[in-house]
Amino acid sequence: MRTRSGQAGFTLLELLVVVAVLGALSGVAVVGVNAFDEQAQSSVCAADARTIATAQEAALLGGGAYLDEDGLVKAGYLRDASTLHDITVAGELYSLTPVDACVDLDGAELASAELADDVDEEKVKEAERAAAERTAEENKAAEKQKAEQSAAAEKAAAEKAAAEDAAKKKAEEEAEAKKKAEEQAEAKKKTAEEEAEAKKKADEAEAKKKADEAEKDDAAVPPKRPERPQNRVDGKPRR
Repeated sequence: MRTRSGQAGFTLLELLVVVAVLGALSGVAVVGVNAFDEQAQSSVCAADARTIATAQEAALLGGGAYLDEDGLVKAGYLRDASTLHDITVAGELYSLTPVDACVDLDGAELASAELADDVDEEKVKEAERAAAERTAEENKAAEKQKAEQSAAAEKAAAEKAAAEDAAKKKAEEEAEAKKKAEEQAEAKKKTAEEEAEAKKKADEAEAKKKADEAEKDDAAVPPKRPERPQNRVDGKPRR
């Protein structure tokens, strides 16, 4: 097709072909972008599933059982709860269920299940080392606590024994002092009785002595002769 000025141009058919080609290229680009986005999201979901699997293996090695999301976070195996998978623990097994952005991905649930078994050995070893260190620290703390409790029990037993010995010794001393006091009181009483008996005997002997002396004095004095009456008259003896 030529214009009136003699210059060459595009025909309508050529323009339609170009538009069709551009539309096809745009569709391919959109499909490619969508596929890339889906692949990227699948990688994110797979990585999340792998992280959860590693955490579950660490929990199994460290505590002997799988944990739910809250348990994994509290135990420190997961930094935060997963927003892409729900964890369901049933006895000795656990399962991952894709949620949110991972639900609409083709084969995401199957991929998550497969990746749950594909655990990074290095991470497992690291988890084993961390679990072993944690167990060793717990055992060490338990042994320390046990030793402290044992020392406290021994100290309490020693203090109790010392208190019992002191109380027994004090009771013995008090009993001995009471016995001595009773003996002293008995000795004083006996001494007082002896002194009273001796004084009584001394008083009786003194009284007897005085009685004997008085009797002797009475025996030594001659009897008094009676005086003869005198006949007096006016004061002169009668002849």
